[in-house]
Amino acid sequence: MEGLHLKKLVGSFVYIGFTESLVVAGFEPPGPTRLIFVKLTGVDDKGVFFEHNNFPLTNKKTGLVELAKTQVFIPYQKIANISSFPDIENFSEYEPTEEPFTFITGPQG
Repeated sequence: MEGLHLKKLVGSFVYIGFTESLVVAGFEPPGPTRLIFVKLTGVDDKGVFFEHNNFPLTNKKTGLVELAKTQVFIPYQKIANISSFPDIENFSEYEPTEEPFTFITGPQG
């Protein structure tokens, strides 16, 4: 199988593995995760972009949280691996990550 170029994966669903842990809100995995399933929406010389349909935005005046669609940028330095699935034509049975997330910083434990 020939290797894929990232630009050819734009628009595809991929797993992205990270070099550091993520905290995923909405559920509590046994430990921080380093892997998410997302729709890749762009790449450039600095990193990748992916779609996130439920990014929480807090209104400063009311305190209300609204979930909004956004494009998230991740620099290559934080990416350990990207897995694509060229043999799966229809991802309608699979759902990308929709929970809010953040990187863990500082010492863990």
